Amino acid sequence: MANKAHTATLNRICQKFGVRPGQSEPFDVRTDELIVEVETSATITEAIERLRSQTLPTYIAVTNKEGIKLAKSLVRETSIGVMDPKGEIVVPSSRAELRNPIVQYHPESNPNQSPVLTPQVSRTERS
Repeated sequence: MANKAHTATLNRICQKFGVRPGQSEPFDVRTDELIVEVETSATITEAIERLRSQTLPTYIAVTNKEGIKLAKSLVRETSIGVMDPKGEIVVPSSRAELRNPIVQYHPESNPNQSPVLTPQVSRTERS
């Protein structure tokens, strides 16, 4: 059973990505572009195991700001990204670079700006 923080975080992220809670089983949120598991500090490790085998960009969204540091340290050697409780990407998934659309993440230009999903332009469209 989910706790209040999990439910609140899940509802915010579902609204952000235009999905209904519960429609993305077995994951908390699944779209054509990404998968998100909402986790408390106590459940991050289990989420990493569930997300490892996925091919879409994957993210762990923590239910509070205190969980961000722990999540960042646990996903360091994986392709899994981290989101804060509002669904803002703190650590991008390395799988995002391989997908269309791609996640553009440039923390050096503005560390407070969220990554932006933009379609990738093929070489034939550029000419």
